[in-house]
Amino acid sequence: MSGRNILLVEGELLSRDLLSNHLKHSGFKVFAVESCAEAGKLVLQNRFLLAIINSQAGGRETTNLIARLRASEPDALVFLLCSQTLDAESRVRMNIHETILKPFRLEDVSVKIRHAIEIVSLRKALRKSAMRVHKLEEELRSFRSVEDEVKIPDLSQVELKKEPSPEDSAGRKKEKPAEGEPVAGGRDRESSGESKKFAGDETIEQIRKLDDLRKSGILTEDEFNTKKRELLKRI
Repeated sequence: MSGRNILLVEGELLSRDLLSNHLKHSGFKVFAVESCAEAGKLVLQNRFLLAIINSQAGGRETTNLIARLRASEPDALVFLLCSQTLDAESRVRMNIHETILKPFRLEDVSVKIRHAIEIVSLRKALRKSAMRVHKLEEELRSFRSVEDEVKIPDLSQVELKKEPSPEDSAGRKKEKPAEGEPVAGGRDRESSGESKKFAGDETIEQIRKLDDLRKSGILTEDEFNTKKRELLKRI
């Protein structure tokens, strides 16, 4: 498991063996090497979330190794094994998380490593949560676009057809059409039937889209029923 891999770069054999054995007994898989050149080959073959590098390993080589570590694993944390503490600006410039001063106490090293693991775990959890939120936002935007397509107009703004007055109806005499003459209003009734059929098909399609919004949680059951009733009244 890459989360338990530790890269150890230490030129002093005694110090390297001491740290390596201690970390192995703590449950880590330790890759201990003498130089940055050897460590670079390991970075190509393995993933490391933690690394301990001796500052005497080489200035430019050390910087290049840290850059390769962070390129392969953005959340990787690097400890610099050195004889003096680095200021915050130097640590940021070198992408160093913290220093381990020599001579070191194994108990202090364990505490720092344990804290580093907690930081790495939190970073990964935050990254995963951010990706999940981004995905949900994308899905919500797609649902909103569907809702806009089936948006129901305000019925108060719809112009109602004026009904003829009783006087107009009474004053008009129905004339019998001449033989062979088409019945007045026949075509209108036919067109009206086609219009109602088209409106019915369109209304059914809108109700289906509203039902999709209800199933996805964007519309409540009451909102769905209200909009459905309004659509049916328009047929």
